[in-house]
Amino acid sequence: MTQTNKLSEKTILITGASDGIGRETARILAAKGARLILHGRNPEKLGQVIAQIREESGNDKLVPVLADFSSMEEVRRMGVTLLQSEKRLDVLINNAGLMTSRHQQSVDGYELTFAVNYLAPFLLTNLLRPLLTGSAPARVVNLSSIGHYLVSPQLKGLPNPKLYWGWVAYCRSKGYLILFTRALAERTHKDGVTVNCVHPGVITSTKLIGWSWLKAVDLHEGAEAVVNLAINPQVEQVTGQYFSRKRLAKPRAEYRDPRRQAALWDLSLGWCQLKPE
Repeated sequence: MTQTNKLSEKTILITGASDGIGRETARILAAKGARLILHGRNPEKLGQVIAQIREESGNDKLVPVLADFSSMEEVRRMGVTLLQSEKRLDVLINNAGLMTSRHQQSVDGYELTFAVNYLAPFLLTNLLRPLLTGSAPARVVNLSSIGHYLVSPQLKGLPNPKLYWGWVAYCRSKGYLILFTRALAERTHKDGVTVNCVHPGVITSTKLIGWSWLKAVDLHEGAEAVVNLAINPQVEQVTGQYFSRKRLAKPRAEYRDPRRQAALWDLSLGWCQLKPE
């Protein structure tokens, strides 16, 4: 059986699929025949993207799901909906993210970048764990960033920083995803669910961030790095790791600290109103 035929039996959820690297990842996986659940917050935009991908790929197995990730109520509603409507989930790609130049609060009172980039995927992934476990072997892919090397984790007073720089908030939120990846991997390896994170490359064509002093990659190259972790058989047993594009890499030391992983996990359970295991 070919890889494409194998993928035709897989269901993959991509958050933030209506733009940027999420959309390009969807295009690649649709062309390979996977059944895709594509998340966005704007129904018109998401519908247009799905129509375009369907026409390009000939893949009719594209399912829209709507949620504003700045609202934990909407994230929770999305999770419950998928648990009720889906029989399996083979891959979850936590791609949705934003960067803002000014301090803003989510509807739940958290700094907006932190809420969308970290709290939303933490909550959604934990809600969908029964579906992932029931589909094992399954994978979770979290999109991180090389920018995490520039900032250290700051757990005290995390939701409402008094001093705000947009790029710091963005980079730190991507660092938290590394802590989350490692903590979740410890909890799911026995269930056949792998969890890894990836810096897909500095993609200056996206709306998020680009550093002129780093070599940029195009959108397709970045998406290929995500696809690699999602479907490559060679990394099927790898878990709890950070990849820079398609290569294993070491995150900043603080994000490899088990104590910080445990502390952030416990705090996140409280922020998301989830019960400890």
